[in-house]
Amino acid sequence: MQAGKRLAPSRPISKASHKRQKPSLDADDSETNLVKEVHEWFTDPLNGGWLNPDVYITHNKTSGFHVRASCKLSSPTVAVCPLKLTLSYLNLDHTRDHVHHVESPLQKCLGKLPNHVLSYLVLIEQRSLERHSHWFPYIACLPSPAEMNTPVWFSEEDLKYLEGTNLVQATSEKHILWQNEWREALSTLKEAGISVLEISKYDIVSFKWAATIMSSRSFASMRVLPHIENNPILFPVVDFLNHCMEAKVDWDFSQQSAFSLNILDEIEAGAEIFNNYDPKRNGELLLGYGFCVPGSLVDAYAVKIRIPDEIRPLLQAEEWSPDELEDAEGQPHFLLARDYLYPRHGGNGQVGNIPPFLRGIPPFLTDITWLRLMHERNIKPRLELHPTRNGRILVAIIYRLLAAMKTLCDKVSGSYALPPPQNPRQVFAKMYSDGQLRVVESIHKELNAVLYKNTIMNGDTVGGPKIITVMEAFSQLEADFPMQYQGFIKGISKFCQLVAEDFDEVGNSDCEDEMWMYTLIFFFAIAFESKTTQKSKSTIDKWIQDLLTYYPLADLSSPPITEAANAVNHLQSRLEFSSNFDDWSKPWETVAALDSLGNHADPPISRLREKVIVWAVTVVQAEALRLPDHERLEVERYCMYMHCIGEEEKWMLEDVTAEEMQE
Repeated sequence: MQAGKRLAPSRPISKASHKRQKPSLDADDSETNLVKEVHEWFTDPLNGGWLNPDVYITHNKTSGFHVRASCKLSSPTVAVCPLKLTLSYLNLDHTRDHVHHVESPLQKCLGKLPNHVLSYLVLIEQRSLERHSHWFPYIACLPSPAEMNTPVWFSEEDLKYLEGTNLVQATSEKHILWQNEWREALSTLKEAGISVLEISKYDIVSFKWAATIMSSRSFASMRVLPHIENNPILFPVVDFLNHCMEAKVDWDFSQQSAFSLNILDEIEAGAEIFNNYDPKRNGELLLGYGFCVPGSLVDAYAVKIRIPDEIRPLLQAEEWSPDELEDAEGQPHFLLARDYLYPRHGGNGQVGNIPPFLRGIPPFLTDITWLRLMHERNIKPRLELHPTRNGRILVAIIYRLLAAMKTLCDKVSGSYALPPPQNPRQVFAKMYSDGQLRVVESIHKELNAVLYKNTIMNGDTVGGPKIITVMEAFSQLEADFPMQYQGFIKGISKFCQLVAEDFDEVGNSDCEDEMWMYTLIFFFAIAFESKTTQKSKSTIDKWIQDLLTYYPLADLSSPPITEAANAVNHLQSRLEFSSNFDDWSKPWETVAALDSLGNHADPPISRLREKVIVWAVTVVQAEALRLPDHERLEVERYCMYMHCIGEEEKWMLEDVTAEEMQE
C-alpha cells in the first residue's frame, strides 16, 4: 500500500449486495448486544470517540457490521476516532504520546522485528485476552479466520476459480511472505526469552488472521504521525463503513490527534453510509479485502514484462540505465479494456500520439515488442520506424500482440470448465476471473478488428495501404502489367498444380507462402525492368520500392541462416526446373533477365537474380501474416501488408467501432 493510501476493511461493497465478513457470534441478540457494547465503548468519554448522533451502528447478514443514517445528517462528520483508540505496535512503545499504552512481553521485541509484524502480534495478543483487552468490543466485531474471503484462505477447490489469473502467483507469494515473517517472529520471541506457553498463542493461523485484518482494515500511520516510519494502524469503528466507489468522502487527519471521516453526499434516513477506498481494481480488492465489484470499470490485467537479453543493448543505446531497466521489469504494467473508466495509455497526451487501438497496451510492452521485431529483422531501430509512426511496423506489432492476447484469453478462460461457484470465495474468484477475461478479450477483439478492417480478401485491386492475400496481388499485376499477367498466371498455376485464379483453391493449398515468394520475385523483375527502361511507376513499382527500404538486397558473401537457406535453395531449384515449362517461360525470361539487367545498372549489381531470390524469401518469412479467411474462418491465408512508398497511412489514427469489434 502506498503511503497515505487508505487500507480498507475486509468486506464487500454493499451497493452490490455482497455479504461482508461478520464475527463469529451465533445469535442475533448477541450481535445486537455487541453493537450496543462497541458503541458505548467507542463513545465513552474516557476513550474519546465520537459518533454522529444521526447515525447508528447495526448488523445484518448482507452488510455485516456497518453504519446507517437515522435521519438526514445534521453534520457531514460521521465518526471521529482519536489516536488513543488506535491499535498497532505503537501501543507497546511508552515513549509515544497520544496512544493507549499496554504492558506486554512483546515490548522486548521493539526494534527487533519489522513494525508491521509487531502490529500483527499485538493484535493476536489482544484478541487472546478477550474481555481483558482494552479493545475487546472492537475486536469481537472482527471476522474469524473461518470467515475470511481473501485468497490466502482459499481451499484447493476455491483456488481453481483463479486459475489462469495473476492472483494464483500473488497468493502464493503472500503465503510465502507471511510464512517467512511468522518464522522470523517466533525466532525473535524465543531470543527475547518469552515463554513457550506465551509463544504458543502466535500460531500460523492467528498470524495470517492478524495480517489479513491489518492489511484490509488499517490506515497509513503517516497521516496522523508524519514524523515516524509509515505503518498500518487500526482506527476502530471508522473501519465499519463499507466501500462504494461512488461515495464522496473526505478524510480529515489531525496530526497526533484524531481521524475524522466526513460524508459529502446527501444521505437519506435509513440509508447505509459508505466509505470510499479509492478506485481499486478487483485483483487488489480480492487479494487484500476479500471481495470484488461486479462489472468493475477499473479492472485491468497486470503483466510483468521480461526484457530479452538480445535487446538490452538496444535499450541501453536509447539511454535506459540498468536501474531503470530493472525497475521496468520489476513493476507490473496493465492491460486496459476499451471501457476503462479513466483515460487509457496515451490518453490526454500522456504518452504521445499512440494509435487509439494501442492505448490498452502498456507502452513499455509495445516498445519491447518493437525492439524484438527490429532485432529479428536486422533493422536498426529508428524513430521513423516506431509503430506509432510506421504502418508496416505497426501491422507487425498488432499481429504479435494479437497472438499474445489470444494466449492470455485461453489461459484465463479455464474457469469456464468448472461447475457454478458453491460459496462466496468461489463467487468472488469467478467474478475476478471473468473481469480479467473481459479485459484481455476486449483488447483481443480491438486488435483483431483493426487487422480485419484493413485487410482485403476479395481478389480485387488494392486502393491505399492494405493487408492482402496473393490473389489481390495478382489482380494488381493484371491492372499494372496486363501483358505479363497471363503468362505469369499460367506458369504459376502449372508450377503449383492449381488454378491460380481460383480464390478458394489457392486458400486451401499448402503453397500460398511459396506463391508469395514467386510473386515478389516477378514483381521485382518487372519493376526493375521498368526502372531501367524509364517507364512510369506503377503500384507494383511503389510496393517494391517500399519493401526495399526495409529489406535491401542482401550481400551474398555470408549465407542466410539455415531456415532461409533451405527455402532459397528450394526456390532456386524449383525456378530453374520450371523454366522448362512453356507456360512458365515468359515470366521466367523476365526473372532470368535480372542478371543481365543488373550488369547495366548504375552501379552494376552482380548475381542480381540470386540476390532477389534471397530477398523474396527474407521478406515473406518476415512479413507474412496468417489470418483467417473472411468467408471461411477455419482457413488461414498468408497475407502481406502492401504499401506504396510515400503513401499516407491514415488508418493508423483511426479507431475501430464497437460494431467492427463484433464482426
